Amino acid sequence: MLHQERSNVVFRSVALTLSLARTERQRYILAKLITFISSSSASLGVAIAMALHTWTVILAFNHKGLRSAIVTSLLPVLSELFWLFAHGSYVGTFFNLYSYGVIGAVGLLYVLNRLKPIDVHAGHW
Repeated sequence: MLHQERSNVVFRSVALTLSLARTERQRYILAKLITFISSSSASLGVAIAMALHTWTVILAFNHKGLRSAIVTSLLPVLSELFWLFAHGSYVGTFFNLYSYGVIGAVGLLYVLNRLKPIDVHAGHW
């Protein structure tokens, strides 16, 4: 039930965005753009995850050396969580550029996962 409610929230926000378009052509273009983003979200999500993990491996190498970088490269999700807190203790604050990057990447991956293609030929937005 919760999944359906979240889908309804996303659907309502997309419908609101489409209703802000003034003409039918603007709605069509906007719907095509949302469909393109949602259809390419898997490859975009992989690229974001790879970039974040590369950043984490570089961070591990800078803090602890080659051995830590190798271990970090073998444990993607666990290493992001570990270095999120470890880097915060190194720099003295949790809110730093790396933590903003991790939080932003997770948020963007969530949004990309929630997007669904729009059937522009159905006539109803």
